[in-house]
Amino acid sequence: MRWRDGILRGRSRSRSRLRLWLAASVLALLSVGALAAGLITGDPLENRLGARLAPPGGEHLLGTDNNGRDVLARLAHGARVSLGVGAASMGLALAIGVLIGGVAGMAGGWTDFVLTRAVEVVLCFPALFLALGAMAVLGPSTANVIAVLGVMGFPPVARLVRAEVLRLRHADFAAAARASGAGFARILVRHLIPNAMGPVWVLAAFGVAGAIVSESALSFLGVGVQEPTATWGQSLSLVRSYPHAWWLGVFPGFALFVTLAALNVIAEELGSPPRRR
Repeated sequence: MRWRDGILRGRSRSRSRLRLWLAASVLALLSVGALAAGLITGDPLENRLGARLAPPGGEHLLGTDNNGRDVLARLAHGARVSLGVGAASMGLALAIGVLIGGVAGMAGGWTDFVLTRAVEVVLCFPALFLALGAMAVLGPSTANVIAVLGVMGFPPVARLVRAEVLRLRHADFAAAARASGAGFARILVRHLIPNAMGPVWVLAAFGVAGAIVSESALSFLGVGVQEPTATWGQSLSLVRSYPHAWWLGVFPGFALFVTLAALNVIAEELGSPPRRR
């Protein structure tokens, strides 16, 4: 029955590749739409009081909000903020987490103990409450949202990098580099961290999805990116005041769902073990 097993494995690989390419295509399409929002949609800040809460159709394909602003334009421009905040905050989390986790795993001893305990202290706080408290102190702005989400997101990265560095620091290539006279920083930066980044990229894909959700939650609660900047969270928050205007919740929610689904599929496929041929 080897031929049957081979066919099944081939079909599984084909489905996996198809899922990955579909998810990547959706994410690329969203990114291009966000970058070209000014060319394909109208002004997200234009108020048309005569068209307040207009349902989808006609001039406004996805309807308008309480100020007569086009929902499609705000979704397209809001994608810039949501995707940008997700990517930037995860980039900051990677920078902090890789540095702390790499140094902790390579140094060992008291350095490892102190850095690991510091990471665990951050993990003790509920993420959303920590973000709300930080935003209350720092004030709502895009830069502060990125900074807060980046600090919230680094502990899992640090723990994973530390574990990978601990696993790799006694490998043959690290021993050869040490024998050739390479110092602490060179071994860590040139040899250990590049070889430890495989699973970290998988975590980063999930992290971007989590950061987009967190940004939307902060904007929904009114402590994230502020008006008049368009974000998906702000668009969602309007449905609380205008529950009859279903399009204010359905379309931003669908945009979030599609983005998160694509990121999760990419992360799952990147993290799946290689299939034997």
